Amino acid sequence: MKTLIVYYSLTGNVKFIAETMAKTIDADLLELKLTEKDINPKGFMKFLWGGKQVFSKKHPDLLPFDKNPQDYDLLIIGTPVWAWTYAPALRTFFANTNISNKKIALFCCHGGGKGQTLQKMKAVLGDNNFMGEIDFFEPLKKDTQAKEQRAIEWARETCMLDQYFLNREVVIMPYDDQWLNMFDAEKAKILTAVHRDIIVEHIGSTSIPGLAAKPIIDIMIGTKNLSMADICIKPLETIDYEYIPQFEEKFPARRFLHRGPNLPNQHYHLHMVARDSDFWHDHLFFRDYLRTHKQVMMDYQTLKEDLAKKYKNDVGGYCEAKSEFIQNILKKKNKLQHN
Repeated sequence: MKTLIVYYSLTGNVKFIAETMAKTIDADLLELKLTEKDINPKGFMKFLWGGKQVFSKKHPDLLPFDKNPQDYDLLIIGTPVWAWTYAPALRTFFANTNISNKKIALFCCHGGGKGQTLQKMKAVLGDNNFMGEIDFFEPLKKDTQAKEQRAIEWARETCMLDQYFLNREVVIMPYDDQWLNMFDAEKAKILTAVHRDIIVEHIGSTSIPGLAAKPIIDIMIGTKNLSMADICIKPLETIDYEYIPQFEEKFPARRFLHRGPNLPNQHYHLHMVARDSDFWHDHLFFRDYLRTHKQVMMDYQTLKEDLAKKYKNDVGGYCEAKSEFIQNILKKKNKLQHN
């Protein structure tokens, strides 16, 4: 996966964070530089200059750059916060650069609050897949080491999310009887580690006897609410599950952990949700429906095999392409509820 970190920095804070991340994840850097001669005001004047740039809605000229964002899989874009929004240099970059159907992560540095900075950037970059966001309060002035470590961890988590869930090769395996046994063994470990009011269910294609599937055991833990799910994270980490908080940027009502991506045939995805959520009820209905409707299960297998060929190296595209079939099944649940 190729990653490009695009940033503008006036006082050095954004540059510090960008370079820290680049070293951590081996990313390329693209620093946006203005052509104007008066771009380095000192002291308080820099705030007046920055505010004037923002409120004038100016598109300052940028020096040419030699990196094409379209050549990269993931773009991490950083900005200082000026007048509660992003720097005008980014305004020029967004206006003059084609950025669509990309994986995007955002960060900003500020001296008193991020305002609507990241939301405004998302609005401009709407036709993309957002992987996460983070903000830093004066990283060069206060707790620099702690903020450097925070940037390192966030960059790793963002790339991990992309690597594990969006960029992996789609591999469909014939059904294996051991999948149910693997779930049962894992369920026992989870219940031993987590001494809470939880329900553990096997979901996904490996939970449906006879169905070909990606060899990943999907496990759903139902809790009373998300606060209880958060409490369960630490006990699950004691049995080698890794918590991926960046997952919540896309799915805030779910807590995601995984274990064993580097162990052949021992990969587990764990989804914690509230038991009154649509996610909980939809996944149980879909699983049970395919377990009891053989022909529908076979139709789903044919679809999965066809899509695996079409989206061989794009798990995200593969999952999206299955959604129409899944939604058609879930409509049956809705009809039953209204009868």
